[in-house]
Amino acid sequence: MKTQENGYIINISQPLSCRDTGKFEAPSSDWRHDALPLDDTYELCVVTKGILYLKYRGISYSIHENQFLLIDPHEAPNNVRRGYNNNKCDFYWLHFYPPSEIRKTEFENVDFPFLEAVNEIFIPNQGTLIYPEKIAIFMRQLQDTIRSNYSFLEVNYLTTLILCEISNQISILKNDEEAQFQTNTGIYNSIIDFIDENLDKDLKLRNIANKFNYNEQYIARLFKSLGSVSLHQYILNQRISQANYYLSETSLSIKEIAQKLGYHDSHNFMKIYKRETGLTPSEYRNSFPNRLRYDT
Repeated sequence: MKTQENGYIINISQPLSCRDTGKFEAPSSDWRHDALPLDDTYELCVVTKGILYLKYRGISYSIHENQFLLIDPHEAPNNVRRGYNNNKCDFYWLHFYPPSEIRKTEFENVDFPFLEAVNEIFIPNQGTLIYPEKIAIFMRQLQDTIRSNYSFLEVNYLTTLILCEISNQISILKNDEEAQFQTNTGIYNSIIDFIDENLDKDLKLRNIANKFNYNEQYIARLFKSLGSVSLHQYILNQRISQANYYLSETSLSIKEIAQKLGYHDSHNFMKIYKRETGLTPSEYRNSFPNRLRYDT
């Protein structure tokens, strides 16, 4: 799936104008989207089953079940969308005209409360619905409204409602993700503090996971996603850094330093130190000519 890096800010002070809508059900697994131009309307596709493979303006999209794609019109020959893979899928489609020019922006820059205050919504180029059944209901209602010959105003307001609902679901998802990020960041910082304060302890992944009451896989993924290195490498880096301090600023023996850093075998410590720094502990200590040379 293409990441939510770009999207559209739409002013809804006036309702969007629906041109047409419908639902497509692929007849077989050999179906592929035809090469069709997108003229002067924006197109929304909401997949309800399978995967829709669609290429547009050089980008290959794979829209999975409960996901949507919103693409904007372009002049020929850059306005042709076509399938690039076969698959049996079902999806709703909707073509609409915005009441004014749509602005593009990056997802991370969107301030949903501000947009709401100025009658604007944000729809990412591609995203996942957290309540797909609501969109499906609205899409069916829109089709029924058109078939029942309701006025254009009623059709357009329902079209606008569909886009508003998608924007609302994306806003909820973003808030949930930000809340989870804050929680994860708190856990990450607590782990960092624990490691830095306990370099002399047995800092195996299992022990750290037990300390914070999470499973080992979760802690490992969390640390790797928020940090620049793995948990194991971070612990190693901190021990090496602390070892450098002891070697350059104290008269502790290599054996004593090893014990302070959680190594019961000083030879193992020296081997790891040489592997990580290219020097033995004694070579590092002796690189400070103005300091006393201590026995190891």
